[in-house]
Amino acid sequence: MNSHKNARTTCEGSKSLIERIAATGLKPTASAAGISVRTARKWHMRFKQFGLAGLLDRRSRPHKTRSTVDAALCQRIVQLRRARMPTRTIAAIVGRGMARR
Repeated sequence: MNSHKNARTTCEGSKSLIERIAATGLKPTASAAGISVRTARKWHMRFKQFGLAGLLDRRSRPHKTRSTVDAALCQRIVQLRRARMPTRTIAAIVGRGMARR
């Protein structure tokens, strides 16, 4: 397990947190540990769902990533950008939607 140097909840710390939650409750335990109730609840739910394995660090890599653009589409987009077209127009032409802000 790789936890950063300032982590308040390492694997061992999470185990003791779960034990204290069972003994004294969620809010007092979170306050005593110096973490938010939300964080304490997160660790408690992970323990309830996955057991001790849920207390280990998990990867922070996203589950999904956007798909990449193939070379032909990339070249088409470059041509349209060089023609000074706005991004929304290019998205409509090549069939890729854009998120609204």
